[in-house]
Amino acid sequence: MSIIKHAKQIISLSWVVLLAACATLLNEEHQVINVHTNPHSKPFVTNLDTLNRVSPSAIYALRSKNDIVFQFPSDSVNQLVSIEPHLSYKFMVGNLFSGIGIFGYLIDLKSNKRFTYQNDVYVDLRERDPVVYSWDHYNSKKGLIRTSFGIPEGNAFHYPNSPINSRSFGFLGLLGNVEYFFTAQDFLSINCGYLWDFPLPVPAAYDCFDYCVFSDVTFVSAQLFRDMKRYQFGLGLQLSSFEAVMREIPDGGGFEDRITTSFQSRDIGLKVSVQRRFSRFVYLNLNWTPNFYNIDSRQYSEYSHSLYFGVVGKVDIFQFSKTDE
Repeated sequence: MSIIKHAKQIISLSWVVLLAACATLLNEEHQVINVHTNPHSKPFVTNLDTLNRVSPSAIYALRSKNDIVFQFPSDSVNQLVSIEPHLSYKFMVGNLFSGIGIFGYLIDLKSNKRFTYQNDVYVDLRERDPVVYSWDHYNSKKGLIRTSFGIPEGNAFHYPNSPINSRSFGFLGLLGNVEYFFTAQDFLSINCGYLWDFPLPVPAAYDCFDYCVFSDVTFVSAQLFRDMKRYQFGLGLQLSSFEAVMREIPDGGGFEDRITTSFQSRDIGLKVSVQRRFSRFVYLNLNWTPNFYNIDSRQYSEYSHSLYFGVVGKVDIFQFSKTDE
């Protein structure tokens, strides 16, 4: 009897572990979805119920494999948009780490909790065919001014005319810019920054032997950008100053006051940029500047460039007009 009792306990415990390991059990039966529109305060209904709502609003959706349809009535035409369900990451990944593998997936396949919808729905109703976004696309408004600050986390310099450090790679610096949206999708960006070939991705002390060589680029640029959903593409001109410096290391450490060798080049070049938005405030950008004119020699220069990758935080500071375009 003792063996049978223990066997029942083991079986019961196994079922508890098996069921608790199912990833979709971590999902609730209903999901909250926040609905926003541009323009704001637009009435809408869904195929989930008969309630009349006004944006911004939250709906409580039963998880299923069916689309959620939103209808926005107006005087001229009813605009329809829909969002599709997708498999929850808790279903896709959770069972891999639960210890039960395929058995967990078999259990989850019988439950609609394996599905999920996007948590936020942003509907642009300014066009006849409305557009749905899964992030806040409001910041593409005419008259918006935004500022940003960032840190370059990958800088590459190529200046073949330099007698020292003609090619270098490093980290750190400082980035800043101001953006002005003159249409809903186009904006002017004025940038300035300092790029350094520091050998470490974080500020920290390090040792040099015999001599140290540093390179940096200081720049100011103007670009026109196009906002395309999560990506922004920019093209413009940049004025930059490249400097390479060699310093000797005296016996006993520290830098000697005098500079043994230095090189400076002031150039004008194109600037090509791609930015990727990861949240309302955080962006990653990649910037390439091929120079075509050397100010010091007053002639077209041998090809040189700077290339940097930056992490940027952006903040809206002013809106000229609150009227939705």
